[in-house]
Amino acid sequence: MIQILLLCTALLGAPADTQTNRPRVAVVLGSEAKITGTEVKLADIAKLEGTDAAAVAHVGAVGLGWSPAPGHSRVIDGARIIEATTANAAGVEIVLQGSRACRVFVHEERIAPDVLAAAARRELERGLAGRDCEIELHELPRELVVPKGREASQVKATIERLPDSSGSLTVPVRVTVDGQPFRTVQTTWNVRLYQTTAVLARAVRAGEPLDASLLAQRRVELRDYGMGAPLAPQMLYGGVAARDLAMGAAVYSVDVHRPVVIRSGDLITLQVNKGSIRAQTRAIARSAAAVGETITVTAETGRDVSALVVAPGIVELVLGKQR
Repeated sequence: MIQILLLCTALLGAPADTQTNRPRVAVVLGSEAKITGTEVKLADIAKLEGTDAAAVAHVGAVGLGWSPAPGHSRVIDGARIIEATTANAAGVEIVLQGSRACRVFVHEERIAPDVLAAAARRELERGLAGRDCEIELHELPRELVVPKGREASQVKATIERLPDSSGSLTVPVRVTVDGQPFRTVQTTWNVRLYQTTAVLARAVRAGEPLDASLLAQRRVELRDYGMGAPLAPQMLYGGVAARDLAMGAAVYSVDVHRPVVIRSGDLITLQVNKGSIRAQTRAIARSAAAVGETITVTAETGRDVSALVVAPGIVELVLGKQR
């Protein structure tokens, strides 16, 4: 009935439209259509007829909303078509013919698991380039079914934050169809990072003095023990082992008892480094600290800064470096 009323309305209005020279386009709606792309265009589901080619093309490009998901369908009726063409092709007379409604399906594209994994691997290798590392996929993702686009779909992985230590890492892989995000697939990787660093060349007993002579450079796996980074050799100055330490172990701040080498109010040397430029000035310590600790000092300019204690009476400030 809706179709007949719309057709009669269009026909009864013909004389007025002829007077205004409004182009007429017949929209012959099919009962079923299978389309490509993420948006349904009127030309995808109907045959368009008219003598004005520009008007036919304009009406055919009218959008009718999103395409259904793969494996599903969507019904578009005559009322929806009239609503869309009235809003987007107001200068054209529409004559609706054919079926009362069209059930719409989409052509499907299948993206293989190894394609998704390969995108994630490329991003990992790019982000970890120059690092000593090993990466291994935990498990292949499932095959992804997406609507077949009018253009080739895009598969791209993006890592927001690269790891600082070994562990499990999730790499999201985003699939876009016709420039629109469709689905993000999570891939999980086992990442092992290595670094040549100073470790104990022999076992050390609790209470034993520590110094750089006990250390040797070894390739070790970087693990996050919640203790920060291993201490550099110079940071062992004046320290003793806080517990028994095994051969081959890196030494962390919690492993060392270090004596206080700067006390509050001491006049100390402040070394300021920026790139290749080195400068020294005097400063006053505002708290007590051991080697390897960061304290606040007041420079000769009167400005308070945070600096690292590197030796008795000496602190270091590195400009342009995040701590």
